[in-house]
Amino acid sequence: MATMVPSPLPASRLDQGYDAVRTALLNELSTRRVPPPSFSVDDVMDHVGEDREVPVMNSLTQASEIWNMAMFADYYNTPAKHRKKVQTLVGVVIPCS
Repeated sequence: MATMVPSPLPASRLDQGYDAVRTALLNELSTRRVPPPSFSVDDVMDHVGEDREVPVMNSLTQASEIWNMAMFADYYNTPAKHRKKVQTLVGVVIPCS
């Protein structure tokens, strides 16, 4: 699942102190939705496109690579026993529009 990062607050809100900032962040986070359990890597690929580049890391060697979403979806959907190496998708933020 993508990491959700709150958007920056305007300076006018920051000048109002901690409570105003906290309230603004809670209001923004309350509008976020968690996808249903059926949501899959294929749904992400459909949303961002199969050519979208994503950073991937080999968990054993810590070597980084850039894959496209189609490559990662294919890897992810391959049964674990058939994967040649363990890859990790490095934190990716996918904005919801």
